[in-house]
Amino acid sequence: MIRKRRAETTPRRARHTGLAHPESLSDWQQWQDSQRRLQIAKAAVTGRIRNRGRAPEAPAAPALTLTERAGTTSGRLLIPIDTLSATSLNACLSVLPYVSMSVAVLHPAALDLTSVLGAGFVQRALDCPSDPDVVAAQLVNDAPTAVLTTSTHLDAGAVADEVSRRAGISQYVVQHGALTPFAPPLPREAHLLAWTDADADFWTSSRRDITATTVGSQHLWEAAQNPLEDDIDERPMFLGQLHGAELPRTVSGGAAVRFCRSTGALYRPHPREEDALSRAQHWTMKKAGIEFADTSVPLSQVPNQVVAVFSTGVLEASVRGIPGWVYAERPPMWVVEFWRRYGMATWGSSEPTAPPALIDAEPATLIAPALGGAA
Repeated sequence: MIRKRRAETTPRRARHTGLAHPESLSDWQQWQDSQRRLQIAKAAVTGRIRNRGRAPEAPAAPALTLTERAGTTSGRLLIPIDTLSATSLNACLSVLPYVSMSVAVLHPAALDLTSVLGAGFVQRALDCPSDPDVVAAQLVNDAPTAVLTTSTHLDAGAVADEVSRRAGISQYVVQHGALTPFAPPLPREAHLLAWTDADADFWTSSRRDITATTVGSQHLWEAAQNPLEDDIDERPMFLGQLHGAELPRTVSGGAAVRFCRSTGALYRPHPREEDALSRAQHWTMKKAGIEFADTSVPLSQVPNQVVAVFSTGVLEASVRGIPGWVYAERPPMWVVEFWRRYGMATWGSSEPTAPPALIDAEPATLIAPALGGAA
């Protein structure tokens, strides 16, 4: 059953819960920038050398485009997509079979969504596609009736957020991953579609303007439809998170190295571990004798026991019937709270992480009616 309630409005005290930046997106972006200060400094120096003698230029905004599908009922749903992250795509696009209204997907022009949107969608060029204000005005004129998004801190999401404000329409934010205190704040007056009541309470972080509904996780629901049919591979696989800004690499990378060296576990790098610093760490790990997993095999098909510091992959494994644990030496308090909120078992526990309780319905089928124009 869906459980709907107004977000908690009483500030929490003496609890290690809630967001570090519960309301200000600019504060959150400053924190993000501070975590990338070395990369930003390097890029700035490189740019000054390359453009010495030229007037500084502001970074160009990416060109946005619209890919649309006509509907058979009234209403128009706007969905911003900024990345090809599987969890983000599933969270929003899984509703498409269950809505009969028109659908417009706003995304960077360089992002190819042909294979994920399917038949019936056609692309439409936008006027001044690199000018967010012009794009937002054009989308308002298209008379959308609802926005469905996973975040508003990237380009398409920010434009869709502006559209919802100008048009005075509801904006629904779908949770697409496990939450840390460093998640971006929710947009004003949004309606959160959360995995659990605990996640809803955590992400709203005493906001007075947010409402929330617990609908479950589309990602975990789909994982549960794909249980492991072969034997479990007893060799652990450590899920890399070097790319994450939430923890210093000395913590996330150190945990991986210690665990793999002490247990003989495989290391599976995250797809975003492609930067120079991550590649250098990979080289060091391989020199230390750590064996890397074959990443051409999707995580959804891996039979190995999994271990991570704070990855959603531990929960994904548990619902597929695969043992999963978490591991870190002297983790910060927020990591411990994260483990508790999701019921994750630490390595060495007698029992692995228990599968989270799932609502007896596909989350997409619960989200679609709220948007209007359900099929």
